[in-house]
Amino acid sequence: MSEPMDRSAMIDAYLDDAMSGTERVAFDRSLAGDEALSRELELQRRIDGRLRALVVVPGSPALPGEGGSMRIGPEEPRARRWPTWARLAALLALCALGAWGALNQPWKRWMGPAPSDVAANVVFAELVKGGLRPQWKCDSDEIFAKYTMEKLAVTFTIKPKPGVEVVGWTYTSGLLDSSAQVLMCRVDGKASIVVIGRVEDDRAMHADAASGVQVHRKERWGLVMYELNQRPDAPVLGLMTGPGCSGR
Repeated sequence: MSEPMDRSAMIDAYLDDAMSGTERVAFDRSLAGDEALSRELELQRRIDGRLRALVVVPGSPALPGEGGSMRIGPEEPRARRWPTWARLAALLALCALGAWGALNQPWKRWMGPAPSDVAANVVFAELVKGGLRPQWKCDSDEIFAKYTMEKLAVTFTIKPKPGVEVVGWTYTSGLLDSSAQVLMCRVDGKASIVVIGRVEDDRAMHADAASGVQVHRKERWGLVMYELNQRPDAPVLGLMTGPGCSGR
């Protein structure tokens, strides 16, 4: 019988998608009731996101094949993650280069933001299928504003409006960087999902035309916001009010 994983190992396995289905469900359940674990996971996501943005890891040789790619020779074992201290050291060593690149991003003057890794309609469909279950709920404007300051360094709230329900916050991957926040809402009973990140982490989102999902983009307060819904307008983006900034 295998030894139970400690918190750090569980977080690594979760972020590496190395858990079984049962383990992942149990970990998600733990996240919902353990604020400290949620904070540790969020910190590790930010560290990994910064490292991915600054370091390009060469891929394994592969040949195109049915259902994806086919490796040459026997399948190699999964690469071991760096220890936390090593990831922090690498992040600090690259800080100057990363800060310059994040602030200036000269490539975007000619190329614009890179496309997102997945289609926006795929993430939209997954969240809707999951019943829009939030990881965090804010029961007042004060708690909502505190959350946005902690996660995005900007305080803002959503003005109340009949027909608009703020469900809560979650996260996803493949759209913006790993620190992006996802605000789930319902407008007239139908899902409207807002993905929010820093402008310097912008990724060009797209949705398959056949899906019916619309992508609405807006920049405010140093943030880029994408509202994903099945409407011609972006009602949630129009209700955001604020901010008070942290000085970044």
